[in-house]
Amino acid sequence: MDILLEVAAPEPTLPGDLCPAGVDLCGESGHSLSLSCTEELEPDRCCCECGAPGTSVGYRSCHCRDTAQDCEGEIERFVLQFKERPWNHHLIKEASQSAAQHILSQSEQTESQIKEQFEKLHQFLRREEEARIATVREEEERKRKKAKEESEKMDKLIQALTDTIKDIETELDEDEISFLQHYEKTIKRTWKDLQHPEKSYDSLIDVPKHVGNLRFRVWEKMKEICPYFPVSVDPNSASCSLAVSGALTSIGCSGTSPAPQHPLLSPADAERFHPYAAALGSEGVTSGLHQWDVEVGDSANWTLGVAYASVKRREEFEACPEAGLWTVGLRDGVYMAMMSPREVLPMDEDRRRPRVVRVRVDCDAGQVCFSDAERDTHLFTFTHTFTRPLYPYFETICKERHLVVRPQRIHVLVEEIQPPDQDQPAETTSEEEEPNS
Repeated sequence: MDILLEVAAPEPTLPGDLCPAGVDLCGESGHSLSLSCTEELEPDRCCCECGAPGTSVGYRSCHCRDTAQDCEGEIERFVLQFKERPWNHHLIKEASQSAAQHILSQSEQTESQIKEQFEKLHQFLRREEEARIATVREEEERKRKKAKEESEKMDKLIQALTDTIKDIETELDEDEISFLQHYEKTIKRTWKDLQHPEKSYDSLIDVPKHVGNLRFRVWEKMKEICPYFPVSVDPNSASCSLAVSGALTSIGCSGTSPAPQHPLLSPADAERFHPYAAALGSEGVTSGLHQWDVEVGDSANWTLGVAYASVKRREEFEACPEAGLWTVGLRDGVYMAMMSPREVLPMDEDRRRPRVVRVRVDCDAGQVCFSDAERDTHLFTFTHTFTRPLYPYFETICKERHLVVRPQRIHVLVEEIQPPDQDQPAETTSEEEEPNS
């Protein structure tokens, strides 16, 4: 018997089939793939023997070794960047932890300052209350004494009048000769006793004097202990080499007089100026006219003016309008307008150096004007179209003198009601329209 053995034909190897060793093989030659697509960064399905770079339609290929080296170099660069990230994150973490501790310190210090300020107000109000009550009691004592004296005087007059009546009645009972002899004296005495006593219209306590508009008059008097400062320094923006007073109205190098109440030991966050010893005001202006005076005294180094909030704070910059600052300053005995290049301000030889510099900002006119406040002498004026809020700018490295914002006077205006024009009828509001409040 013949036995027929049927041997299955080997299946064709498809391109991309993996060999037992797990190596991608070329479907044509069986060699390992050695070309890669430059577009998709994946191995092609052919080797160097079957194809060459650029033979695939629509794709470009190159040797896998070259592609792998380029990719490995790119990945290594990313790895180096990633290795730097934890250090940067660690710095941010430390800054956040330091900020959290400083926030606690700031909160305690701010609360203490608020209590101190209110205690001063309470002391003033208590003293004012005691003084006004003492005035009332003094008036009470004076008028009670006067009323008592008046009462005693009336008792004497009543007694005198009673005696006069008795004397007259006695004289009327006398004979005609005696009556006529005493008539002239009696009639003069009668006229004198018939005069009415003067009435006093100031016998009671003057209540309106003590109570009328009391709170307003006390508030008006509080201006003596509650000065108004047009600018407050923002301690969060001040350089760590500076210190701000408790009232946020003076700034100077640490250790200057008066003793600073805001030692800036907070973390070096993005708000704080470094390396320059500078600080910004707490509020910006966008429209209208604003003015403040800064006492520079005999400080040998200072810069004053305005700046955008976006001014660089953590790196060096040139103080000029191009950098978002409009300032004047004193450097090495020379007064300059901080421009690019800087412009020296002319000073008369016999003129005293400015001790109080006035900064006047007219946002609508686009002007920042500097002048000597004591002599009312112009120093310099910047002209610019401002597009963002302007913040007061302070800078000093003088250790002997600090910069102080001066308070401004407050004037209370009482509105006077003008009589309506008789020639024109008064305006009326219809029931459908609500009057403006």
